[in-house]
Amino acid sequence: MDDAREGWPLTAAEMAQSALAMNLALLHSDLPEARFRARLLHYQATSTGDPSLEDATALVVQLLGPPGSTPSLACVEAMRALSRQLGEQLG
Repeated sequence: MDDAREGWPLTAAEMAQSALAMNLALLHSDLPEARFRARLLHYQATSTGDPSLEDATALVVQLLGPPGSTPSLACVEAMRALSRQLGEQLG
């Protein structure tokens, strides 16, 4: 196992918790928290060494948009795809 993925199981579990918190924040219309969690997820993804996770989290950050903006409707599907990908990694 290479160094970038050595802590992957812990990181995957942390990412799953962050994804859940992000989804719950969005359900409660707490966009600042959802954006914070999305950025945290992207940071966590960079430590996995998995470019597909980095891309998936970057897309969620992009679709949530900057503070004060309205998130893209495509964000919901991007979040679902990210959650499925994390579930498969943990599976």
